[in-house]
Amino acid sequence: MDRFNFYDLYGYLIPGLVTLGLLALPFRLVADFKLPSEWSATFVALIVGYVVGHLLQIIAGPVFSHFVNGRQFSAKYLDAEDTTLSVELKAKLAERISREFGIEVNGGNAATLDRRRTDAFFLCRGSLIQEKLVAYAEQFEGLYAMMRGLTAACVLGALTHLGWTTASVLPDRSEYVSGGVVLACLIILAVGKRDWAPRPEASAKGVLSRKGAWAFFVCGLISFALGALFGTTYQPMPGMDHRTVATLVGIAVLLVFVARRTFAEFLRYAGLFAATVYRDFCARPTPEKKA
Repeated sequence: MDRFNFYDLYGYLIPGLVTLGLLALPFRLVADFKLPSEWSATFVALIVGYVVGHLLQIIAGPVFSHFVNGRQFSAKYLDAEDTTLSVELKAKLAERISREFGIEVNGGNAATLDRRRTDAFFLCRGSLIQEKLVAYAEQFEGLYAMMRGLTAACVLGALTHLGWTTASVLPDRSEYVSGGVVLACLIILAVGKRDWAPRPEASAKGVLSRKGAWAFFVCGLISFALGALFGTTYQPMPGMDHRTVATLVGIAVLLVFVARRTFAEFLRYAGLFAATVYRDFCARPTPEKKA
């Protein structure tokens, strides 16, 4: 617990708790379940939410990654035509990186330029961490992780709510089919290839081409199938009325809208994180001055 920081709270706990809340909401709306209010239940929810947050970041990373036209912000911001950082700051940054790390972030082999810039960015961040000067940038890192987690939570929550709505039209014993789909998807996740890193060449718009994105889509199918399974199992007799179905569909549409907004904020905070690391690195005293 001594190492619990902004990233644990923003990146894992909050998205995990939101995911649990969205999954539990239809039980309250349709089946009229009431959540336990004891302190022990709250403690269990915090632990489970933290674990779910970790899993959420793992599967969401390849789909909702911070690439702009296939490039990371840390590389794009050093382009001469990019105006995020001033020309003077980029010149000072390139000079300090070259002097301290021996890495040229301008010119040279164009094929490895972005790779060198990425390495230089992590070296800058590492220097700030060692000197305990990275607190402000860490907040942006935690915020963009939170927005990515919330985006994934909203998408999965929307699919779960839509799954519940299908319970009103599914035939008898359809819960066995839904349960079979859930089981098959879990087996796929267990035995599937775990190379879930996003492809560097993938564009920000081409999320379907990102390597490892299949895991998130399988989880989306699980969410929908679970909604259908629980909807057919726990819905009150004689079934959901039109008002309940409309409420579930309305919540799903709202969650899709929120997911779009949180994804936009995710990209904004990811850019602010990269820019803040570069600015803090240039602002820190040089090794010569500290000596």
